[in-house]
Amino acid sequence: MEVELQVGTRDKVLRQLEEAEVDLVITHAVAPTPDWCVVTPVYEERYLVVLPPGHRLAAQDTVRLAELSDEPYIDRLSCEMREQVGALCTSRKVELYASYRTEREEWVQSLVAAGVGFAFMPEHSLMPGATTARPLVEPSLQRTVSLLRSGDRTAPPAAKLFWRTLPESAGRPRPGA
Repeated sequence: MEVELQVGTRDKVLRQLEEAEVDLVITHAVAPTPDWCVVTPVYEERYLVVLPPGHRLAAQDTVRLAELSDEPYIDRLSCEMREQVGALCTSRKVELYASYRTEREEWVQSLVAAGVGFAFMPEHSLMPGATTARPLVEPSLQRTVSLLRSGDRTAPPAAKLFWRTLPESAGRPRPGA
């Protein structure tokens, strides 16, 4: 089986799926999902606050959203929940000004590790390293990562196998973990 991983906005990957450029999409499947999509949940994950080394909030077990107002912030442009996070901050009068913006996850983490600012990240996106991550609370934020396929066409055999096995295997511990 050949697997090619691509990163794109939700609109882009849904267009690729609809036009049969890709067989499956792994995404945060927020409503509304197009009628032609078949969706199966794979796993849920919390959003974390990723802090630079020595940050004043790193000693806490959790971080309240209000505590982040006016903190230097690194904006993850490829975040599927970016608009929700922004709206949540606005509704709670939490001032975020992004001093840096990037679509690259590894750059976000490198900037945080360098002490440039904090970032919001899904817990399974974090790479081990020189940052501290704490669960976001008051409010907590989480997403459901789902697998999508087109209901309008038959998937190739490899995509069918991936569709059946990914949700099952996502709940199992990884070998060596």
